[in-house]
Amino acid sequence: MFASSTSSATTPSRPSLPANPFRLMATGEPWLALLFMITSFVVGLFWFIVLVVLISVGGSLAVTLIGLPILVGAMYAWIGGAKAERWRVGAMLGEKIRDPYQPIPVGVSFWQHIWRRAKDGHTWLDLLYLFLLFPMGVAEFVIGTVIVYLPFQFLLTPIWYWTDTLDWFGPDWFGRIG
Repeated sequence: MFASSTSSATTPSRPSLPANPFRLMATGEPWLALLFMITSFVVGLFWFIVLVVLISVGGSLAVTLIGLPILVGAMYAWIGGAKAERWRVGAMLGEKIRDPYQPIPVGVSFWQHIWRRAKDGHTWLDLLYLFLLFPMGVAEFVIGTVIVYLPFQFLLTPIWYWTDTLDWFGPDWFGRIG
């Protein structure tokens, strides 16, 4: 009467964390995730600049009809960029993201191909993702560098304090009372 909810055929099991979290640092997963976080800033900055330039130039020149091919080229560029981002997620994080686009039937004209891609909602979601990759990449870059920097700072501060013989700010930096 009732289906069993303990079936694992529909939900893939994820590996559990090791009992010793320091062993996780010896694996490649956190380091690849950190590399992914830091490179997201560079990739996001690249796509933000490219898309802002192409869309603004194509949109402003659309009145003269020169901008329409630029806009179509920008659309196919961001589709390719989103496919490259799906590949990057799969390669660095091990999460495969399927291609969301429906295949275009054979025999469709060039203009119909462009129109079908422009009407597809996934095209616009890819554009939104590539635009949001820049602010997300900035946040991930800051978080990633702080996560790496802070432990070293905490470990090396006593050494710096004990070995610092330079008078960085002069003898009266904090002033004298009385």
